[in-house]
Amino acid sequence: MMRQAVGMSEVLPDTIPAALDRAVEELGDREALVDEDVRWTWSELAAHVDVAARALLATGIERGDRVAIWSPNVGEWVVAALAVQRVGGAVATMNTRFKGHEGAYNIRTSGARLLFSVTDFLDTDYVALLEADGGVPDCLDEIIVFRGPTPGETTSWTDFLARSEQSSSDAVQERFAEVSGEDMCDIIFTSGTTGAPKGAMMGHAASIRAFWAWTDVIGLRSDDRHLIVYPFFHAFGLYIGDPDATAEAIDADGWLHTGDVGVLDAAGNIKITDRLKDMFITGGFNVYPAEVEAILWRHPEVAQASVVGVPDERMGEVCAAFVIPRSDSSLDPESMISWSRDNMANYKVPRLVEVVDSLPMNASNKVLKFELRDRAATRRG
Repeated sequence: MMRQAVGMSEVLPDTIPAALDRAVEELGDREALVDEDVRWTWSELAAHVDVAARALLATGIERGDRVAIWSPNVGEWVVAALAVQRVGGAVATMNTRFKGHEGAYNIRTSGARLLFSVTDFLDTDYVALLEADGGVPDCLDEIIVFRGPTPGETTSWTDFLARSEQSSSDAVQERFAEVSGEDMCDIIFTSGTTGAPKGAMMGHAASIRAFWAWTDVIGLRSDDRHLIVYPFFHAFGLYIGDPDATAEAIDADGWLHTGDVGVLDAAGNIKITDRLKDMFITGGFNVYPAEVEAILWRHPEVAQASVVGVPDERMGEVCAAFVIPRSDSSLDPESMISWSRDNMANYKVPRLVEVVDSLPMNASNKVLKFELRDRAATRRG
């Protein structure tokens, strides 16, 4: 769904499949997707999606079913996702940096019936990761391999598409007619920096409105080419399988509380400065870890730092800092605390400094602060 040079209709389609149909109608012979040697027009892309959608119906996928995709950005990813949405299913996306137990958690949480994956991405076999780390989740009926060898009971993408002969385009259209803008189209998991990853639920209409607003801001047109370098699994939305987290994030009026802390300037621009969940209160003062970390990074012997709040009987919470020194450093905790007293307000000064070789990171290279909080709390007794 893109704006044409002369202006595309701004009556927005309700669903992602309807958006694809409009693109075919208005831009059918224009190039839609390029993946290495593959170059498809919008009409050709839609034809491939129809084949995959027919195969999904033949496989038994029903409206509301969840289908997981654990794969790098490839053309098959696009086809599979659009096909799942066309038959009323929701796509559960998975981080390609996940290990086996992390992938299994997302699959179980989403309740995915099918998994589309690869077995040869950067020497990584995601099917093998699942099998080696707790086994394939019970909710999965089948694993379909986009690219790479098809071990055990997995199915190749080619064999999966062959099932399309058992269904029809008319059957796909009948199912598509049942899909509404309020239906869930995606489940995209958060990075899990404050605990276990949460499955954010995305609706068709909301996704389309968000994308339309984005194209308006950046001025994207149908004759532009967009190089997609970020992974397809990125996005945000409601939390699946966790009603308490949903209620915490989305209030009764429908406002999404992102948990970000920011500053609004005179021009109406917001600069994100921290995460509300990371903030802690020391003796009545708000302490923002990102601010303290920025100060610690100014120390000539500090390569990286991460700050968390830990319980304190007198102050409520106090600052604990985990610091990675530079390779030629002889940094010690007491000197770090002393330096901090000279360079920041006293309520921000770390009461505990631990010099470490590394920080616990998740698959998105974000620091797992909940692990640091547990470690700091244990240290303080």
